[in-house]
Amino acid sequence: MLVRRWVNRASFVPLMALSLLLIAIAACGGSAPAEPVVVEKEVIKEVEKPVVVEKEVIKEVEKPVVVEKEVVKEVEKEVVREVLVTTFPTPTAMAKATEAPAVVTITKAGGKINMQAYSFPPPNWHPHVTNTVNIMNSSGIYNGLIEYNPETEDAYDLRGDLATRWEVNDDGSAYTFYLDERAMWQDGEPVTADDVVYSLDSMVDPDATPPRVVPLPALKPYYKRLTAKAIDRHTVEVPIQIRFAPDFIPTLALDFNKIVAKHWAEADVDNSIQKWENQMGSGPFTPGAFKKDVSIELKKNENYWKEGLPYIDGMTHFKMVDKGTLIAAYKTEQVLMTNWGITQLSNKEAAQLASEEADRLRVEYIQNCCFFFFFMNTSKEPFTDPRVRQAVNLALDRRALYDTFGAPGIDTLGPALGSGTWFGRTQEEIAELPGWRELNGEKHPDDIARAKELLAEAGYPDGFDVDMMVRQVVEFPDQAVMEKEDLLKIGINATIGLQDSGTGFKRYLDGDWIMATQGSAHFLPEPDAIFGRTFMPAGSWARYARYSPPQWFQDAYVEQAGEPDKEKRKAILQKMEDFLIHEDPGCCPITYWTARNWVFNNKIKGIHRSGSLWAGYKHETTYCDPKC
Repeated sequence: MLVRRWVNRASFVPLMALSLLLIAIAACGGSAPAEPVVVEKEVIKEVEKPVVVEKEVIKEVEKPVVVEKEVVKEVEKEVVREVLVTTFPTPTAMAKATEAPAVVTITKAGGKINMQAYSFPPPNWHPHVTNTVNIMNSSGIYNGLIEYNPETEDAYDLRGDLATRWEVNDDGSAYTFYLDERAMWQDGEPVTADDVVYSLDSMVDPDATPPRVVPLPALKPYYKRLTAKAIDRHTVEVPIQIRFAPDFIPTLALDFNKIVAKHWAEADVDNSIQKWENQMGSGPFTPGAFKKDVSIELKKNENYWKEGLPYIDGMTHFKMVDKGTLIAAYKTEQVLMTNWGITQLSNKEAAQLASEEADRLRVEYIQNCCFFFFFMNTSKEPFTDPRVRQAVNLALDRRALYDTFGAPGIDTLGPALGSGTWFGRTQEEIAELPGWRELNGEKHPDDIARAKELLAEAGYPDGFDVDMMVRQVVEFPDQAVMEKEDLLKIGINATIGLQDSGTGFKRYLDGDWIMATQGSAHFLPEPDAIFGRTFMPAGSWARYARYSPPQWFQDAYVEQAGEPDKEKRKAILQKMEDFLIHEDPGCCPITYWTARNWVFNNKIKGIHRSGSLWAGYKHETTYCDPKC
């Protein structure tokens, strides 16, 4: 269970990280965690109870090692990793001698990777202003305090980024983060605790322009602006509003919670830091060539403070919207991976591609990461009326959408809290719900009849005409055609207007839209993130839709977030979901839950999908084998 895993990590991950660090120092000569150097070496190592681990070999060695030959030479743009069959050494006993471990050489440095991007971002590049299509391009320019570990198949493994370790105090009311003293901004200035404090306050600034549509709803439940403080140049104390909040650390590790340089941000007088070429972080890459609506390049930061990283010389993200084009690009290796966990392909299409190209491609799925929904601007007539919103909720044929686009075993039918989670309903329960139920394999006629009654009560007995904006990404255009037919059955005549993704987001921000089809990537597959981003007033989608739920709903959200008893918490959550199902779906009647697919060429190494769509695309450890 995710919550339990994260609760436990809050206390023991720092200690585990420190222990592993000390082990690495003892084995490798007393330096910081070793980065690869160019070494040709034959190694005989004393081992015990062999397991496979990866070990970076450096020149200086303190532990007893028998070295028969050592040759050190300079090799341009090439680093060698040795994979040793060994165990972690123990400080209390020497392992018995055994035969020399097997060594597998993997060339991983250098080269550039072409990646597919599902859309092109709007021109707001400050990382705290990001939406879904900015941070997937700019993440590698910056670091966070902590991050999801892309090098392990454990989707919820966290590790330090700028922070070497962190700890929570005894009463669970504050975390302390200890910064890596090597960390440096790309202009040569050191990263300090003041930068961290400034960044946290910027992320949750409700009055910032442009607004913080992603980090604000993610962190606001936990962090109150102006409460963090620098203890010294490399130590930060961060109070949290919900004691021992299990979701705080995994939320903080998401890619959009980047630390920015205070001096960089405060020197901006003309909003020029929104421009791509002016981005300046502490990360492994710097901004490269920018070709609007075509491609975005990132170049290796040659002075990156993490020695030996990044492994590649750069990457270029190419906008590819047409499915035929991107499938051909994967098959011919014009692109080697998606730049984050969204292609333009449905999960059915991605599975078919992986099956056809099994020797060339793999697909990793981010499970329970997202759901699709119908989107209504509640500040625009007629969607100011909850009866009209509920009529739409009842009219949608969710089973037809799922059968057309969903992949069994990957996607699931479910309302806001989903199915198969500790807080969600069973599929049997969902099949009986208004808006989800069927009769003889067809949309239940009682739902259609009730939808027409609600429209009549709201003053629209004959329905109405309305514009429907549709961003040209993922399944949205195809789903919109089916939803248009659903609405026509209750008298709502929708005119579909296709829109490029970046312009669509700008129209959301400006309130220049009436209804749309949309999806949401949860920050985490947990109730705080699901309800917080979609239905609470500070949430991204609620803000776009100008929606605010009843006060009791907002109070219940706070209550459940702090409720330690799981059954009591589930009861609060079900009451909230019942309101969305039976009375008012708010801005966003959910259609079905979906995983998202991340396509990789088999030569791509050093990266795996994380447990959140919002993590794991900084690409500092991504490389090719064989070399790109």
